[in-house]
Amino acid sequence: MNDKRRLVGPAIFITIFAVGAQVTAFVIQLTLANLFGSTIQMDAFVAANTLPDYLIAILVGVLSVVFIPVFMDYEASGREEDAWIVTSGILNTYLLLLGILTLIGVLFSRSVVQLITPGLPPDTLDIASHLAIVLWPTVLGVGVFSLLSGIYQVRGHFSWPAIASLLGQIINLILVIVLTPLWGVTGAAIGVAANILLQVLLLARIWLRQKHYHFGLYWRHPGIRQVLHLLWPLLVSGIVIRWTPVVDRYLVSSLPVGSISHLNYAFKIVEGLSLLLSTGISVVIFPQMALNVSQSDTHALKQTISQGLRLMWLAVAPAIFIGIALAIPIITILYQRGEFSAADTEVVAALMRVYLFALVGMSLGSVTGRSFYALKDTRTPAVIGTIQAFVYIVYAVALVHFFGVFGAAIAYVIYFNVSLLWQVVVIRLKTGGTGGRLVIGSFGKTCLAAIIAGLSAWGVIHLMASPWLQLISGAAVSLVMYLAILLLLRSTEIALLLRLARQQFAQRLKG
Repeated sequence: MNDKRRLVGPAIFITIFAVGAQVTAFVIQLTLANLFGSTIQMDAFVAANTLPDYLIAILVGVLSVVFIPVFMDYEASGREEDAWIVTSGILNTYLLLLGILTLIGVLFSRSVVQLITPGLPPDTLDIASHLAIVLWPTVLGVGVFSLLSGIYQVRGHFSWPAIASLLGQIINLILVIVLTPLWGVTGAAIGVAANILLQVLLLARIWLRQKHYHFGLYWRHPGIRQVLHLLWPLLVSGIVIRWTPVVDRYLVSSLPVGSISHLNYAFKIVEGLSLLLSTGISVVIFPQMALNVSQSDTHALKQTISQGLRLMWLAVAPAIFIGIALAIPIITILYQRGEFSAADTEVVAALMRVYLFALVGMSLGSVTGRSFYALKDTRTPAVIGTIQAFVYIVYAVALVHFFGVFGAAIAYVIYFNVSLLWQVVVIRLKTGGTGGRLVIGSFGKTCLAAIIAGLSAWGVIHLMASPWLQLISGAAVSLVMYLAILLLLRSTEIALLLRLARQQFAQRLKG
């Protein structure tokens, strides 16, 4: 029970701030939809962001999860000074690499945008190339923030990075509201850049004050070499594995104006849901997995992975099925105003329903993927992921050809769910094939409850005309139905959460 509290408590805290950050991000999207809808300005904004986002995913997404186990090994063996030298060396190496890439992106912005989205009309390309100059420095900023967040997490300080993310999004929103009426879509780009800068400053200021930072690259240090040895397969394979959004926008750029924007609006909602649902559990569970591995406790590792998957599915399943039922009122309330029309709502809602099934692989994959890093196995996901990414191009091209913009969403769903499938199989082989019956039984109960909840929401919204009434009543009825079915089925996960909530409430009353 104590291990469960250590996971659930911080996870809930982080999730609260993640909710705040995602709500703020949704408000930003709402504002952009109101101002730009699915016009060439929004297409240009998304196109300009494509390659910076791609590089961030490659260079930043795996950094902290590779770095944390090495850092913990040095600390566990009492070599704290070496741990901070390794941290500084990796940070300085990333600053150098990302700085060079940022400079190239700024100097050759038009050529880069044209390479990634060749189907853009000339006027859209002109806007996108100017926006890229503002957006490229975010690559450098997110790289620094990712490593600093890893440092906080490995020391058990999970809250401050989450708070910094929320504050950054608030600044982003303020700047979008103030600057877009004056400078158009360029104001939105400035807001994104300022958001990242603030997050870096909030984390770096405290860390530098503790005098842990060292100048130098320290490439000969064994810890640096170990991190780079674990990192390079993921970076090389990441060029292929992470190119799904780039491929999507490359293909969709030749479709009618607004297609890129429609795809982006739907994707942002599902991406936000994925971050909201997975951040708390995956961030808190990874140091625990790394500790299990460092102690050579395979049984505890399997229990940690199993618990993380079951708790995450408890949130993911209803998000999918209730989200499908409530897609139209959600999109209407979030986006339909100003330049965003009812026709846009229909297309984005339909795309959202497709994308929601990607939540299975996106959210649960954040647990299975990190288990490889805890085991210090970066080659397996690199090799299999590379093969999978090449296959993705084949079926993405075919699906977009036959289904247009919906083909890109379908390809994305296939990609992430197949990725989750092979990760689960390989992890079971590595840790021993036990405990699967518990996970399958838990998933079955949760899925049944979520489907019934989604059907109840679908029935409720057809009784009302107002989108707000549809959303509020549909969500309320479906969530009550979901919890009731889980209790009826005697779900151990919901019982655990309710028991911990009662204990926390009782402790607060005593306090």
